[in-house]
Amino acid sequence: MELTPKVKLAALYLRRSRQDVKLEARTGENTLEAQRMAMKKFLSRAGFPYHTFEEIASGSSLEKRREMKRIIEGIKKEKYDAIIVKDISRLSRGSQQDAGILYKIIEDYEILIITPARMYDPKNESDLQMLRFEFFFYHEEFQAIKKRLTSGRQQAAERGFYIGGPIPYGWKVDQKTKTLIPDEEQKKVIHLMYDLYLEERYGFQKIADELNRRKIPAPKGGKWAKASIKRILSNERNIGMQVFGKRKKRGGKVKFQPKELWTIVESTESLVNEERFNRVQERLQDNKVSYLTDSHRRAHPLSKLIKCGACGKVMYRKHTKSYYTRKSDGVKNCYSFYILHCCNGSVKYDRVLQKLTEILKTHIDLDTNALSERLEHHAHHQKETNKMEDFIVQLEQRIEKIKQHRLTLYEEYAEKKSIDQFIYEAKNKQYVKQIQELEKTIEETDALKHKKENDSIYIDPSTFKKRITSIIDTFESLEPHFQNELLHYFFKSLKLHITKRTVGKESEFELDIVFDLNSFG
Repeated sequence: MELTPKVKLAALYLRRSRQDVKLEARTGENTLEAQRMAMKKFLSRAGFPYHTFEEIASGSSLEKRREMKRIIEGIKKEKYDAIIVKDISRLSRGSQQDAGILYKIIEDYEILIITPARMYDPKNESDLQMLRFEFFFYHEEFQAIKKRLTSGRQQAAERGFYIGGPIPYGWKVDQKTKTLIPDEEQKKVIHLMYDLYLEERYGFQKIADELNRRKIPAPKGGKWAKASIKRILSNERNIGMQVFGKRKKRGGKVKFQPKELWTIVESTESLVNEERFNRVQERLQDNKVSYLTDSHRRAHPLSKLIKCGACGKVMYRKHTKSYYTRKSDGVKNCYSFYILHCCNGSVKYDRVLQKLTEILKTHIDLDTNALSERLEHHAHHQKETNKMEDFIVQLEQRIEKIKQHRLTLYEEYAEKKSIDQFIYEAKNKQYVKQIQELEKTIEETDALKHKKENDSIYIDPSTFKKRITSIIDTFESLEPHFQNELLHYFFKSLKLHITKRTVGKESEFELDIVFDLNSFG
């Protein structure tokens, strides 16, 4: 084929195909080097300069092909007026969307496509038609290959063969039969996990700690983590079941498939008996159910109630241990306790709860005048404006998103010309109307917020004392999650300020509280 002299600067695009990758694995040959030499020989009689782009990735997605994206950027800057490839399949054989993007760039910028077999000139309609056909053909071929591979893997799985991927813990591959067989050493570790979980009632983290203490290596080396313990305990492969097709990629995301679409293959080999496996799954399910309940989310009295005075974030409860040596006999001991923790430090949980109780009691001891002044202070901070302010912020963010949609719509209409004028005007009108409605809602909400800020709240001091006394009298008899609900009901906000941190001693702190006076009316 005679090369055109019209090219000012071309982009030579080299990329491995899937067949190239397989060939390299089988023979050790560097297919990219071979491709480079072949194209260099082909271009030896070219009368124009070119830049070489070598794509290391073999994936079909345009998003993952960095070098092709560089070429596209160069074309948009009018740097290149031709692309040179071994064949059209090197450009695109993946999604039709990617092929459409490349085709549009080739057509809009009139980019020549040069291969050893032929040249495609976008100014020639028959060449464009042939290019469209080639893109479509290679896409269909790619889809057929994917289906054959998937079908072959599924058939191999149904016959009990190991089809690749990470080898499940407790198993190894029999190189003769290409099936999974028990790894006796790891099988002992799995039995230990089951014993600790079922008989000793250990949790995942405690099992991981025990395995680490015994210096048993994790699947990938290093230390065990609780996520690995849970995954191994719930793996169906432990009872000889191999599940294929649990997940499938849809819309660029991996999603779980319905159980009826799974391929389940039962093996004669297993690591644990089915009765023990089922007992573990039952306990896992019980734990999962209790985790989703409201009583678990608010399992302690101060859950999601105390905020850090430094950063404003909710302080969380954390279990910790302290170790000490007894002076009398030198015996080492430890005791465990809870702390409330945040960025600015931590305070013992019981101390915070005790401090809160003391604050409540001080309100009971105040005389009527002093309590009235205290309640006026709380009323000043009581305004029902926080939620309204948050709502206004959300509305403003929504307006910004709609404005961004309008800008994108305009680009699609005016620059890319991918939509016609009728669609543009209709959608733009819709966006304008949405913005006007949101701005009106913001105006009304802001007016209501100002009105509430001027509203006065009055609580009779004697009624307030009775309610506080009732809280103190009933608090200790309630379950933790009911204690938490009670505190959330009567407090508007509660901030903890660490005033002094000392080494080896407990930190000093103050509680800044605001009652929800609406709950005392």
